[in-house]
Amino acid sequence: MNNVFEEFYSLEELKNIPGGEVVLKIFEPLLEDWMIEKDIIEIIRESLEESKETVASINEKVNIGIVNGYSLEQQIEIIQKMCKD
Repeated sequence: MNNVFEEFYSLEELKNIPGGEVVLKIFEPLLEDWMIEKDIIEIIRESLEESKETVASINEKVNIGIVNGYSLEQQIEIIQKMCKD
C-alpha cells in the first residue's frame, strides 16, 4: 500500500491523481457553498494526513470493495454515514 502523501494544490491536480475523483466525491457532503478551492483542498489534505490515508490507498480500498461487489456509490454512502456519526 502506498503511504506517500500525494501533493496537490488545486482541485484539478487532485482530479488528475488516480482515485482523486473518488476522494472528492467522498468529501462532497462536508463541503459548504461558501468554501473556496483553497478551503476545500485544506480540508481534504488535513483529513488524509490525520487518517494516515493517501489518495492511492483510498483508491485501492475502493477497488477492493468493487471486486467484493460493492459499487462506488454504495461505498461512498457507507463512508458518508460513518462520518455523520
